[in-house]
Amino acid sequence: MWSILLSCFYIFRVLSESSGLSSNRFRRITGGHLYEIQDIPFLVSLRYKNVYYCAGSILSDQFILTAATCERPVVEEIKVRVGSSYYNQKGRTIRAGQFISHPDYNNVTFEKDVAIIVLQQPLNFTKNAQSVTLPTAEEKLPEPGQFVRIAGWGFTDPKTDINSSEEMRSAELPILSQSTCGVCYPDRVITEFVFCGGYFLGGTGPSSGDIGGPVVYKGIQYGVVSFTGDAGAYPLSPAVFTSVPKVRGFIQTYTKV
Repeated sequence: MWSILLSCFYIFRVLSESSGLSSNRFRRITGGHLYEIQDIPFLVSLRYKNVYYCAGSILSDQFILTAATCERPVVEEIKVRVGSSYYNQKGRTIRAGQFISHPDYNNVTFEKDVAIIVLQQPLNFTKNAQSVTLPTAEEKLPEPGQFVRIAGWGFTDPKTDINSSEEMRSAELPILSQSTCGVCYPDRVITEFVFCGGYFLGGTGPSSGDIGGPVVYKGIQYGVVSFTGDAGAYPLSPAVFTSVPKVRGFIQTYTKV
């Protein structure tokens, strides 16, 4: 077991050095920073029975993209807040009408962890509420070493699962190779339907409250936050994202987007 962890640590370190990452950069964004909704206007927060629990992104005035993990027993109790930097105020709240998980979603392996929320009422687009741009099914994911942006309202101290941020926070994470991710999670099968991102020293990453949120590269959503590992709080625990290009057919089938 220790040999696997040491191998993973070594691969992370080589990746960081080859990408020109200094220790200053790691410290600079550790834990993320406050972010404004106008800078990522397609991000939405999800509340179930008035408790925040997941994130998502706007596909159109009728559809929200999120993770299948975010499904709840009573769909009508899911409320989507759009157009706000806060999960509990401002913007507009709309109830969910349907929750459509990928038909091949596996809640054990988290394979194809993606879903569509159909809103009961259409949302109105504003400068703070805009639809996201998705890649085509043929587009490749960002190369390992490139940085993607995540954002949400999850726990700011995942070691204790406290201090969920009422105001949106954001961070950048380097993409990892599939082999690096596989070494870090020897008990998981890392397939082409997922990709990973994170820092080998930990300290930054999505937490459980950020699941379902967008993973963005150059303004395009390439991933959906799926499995958060140890939420970036510990070394060798990268986040796992659903690959949007690989589930593009599902999204198009149900939304025509």
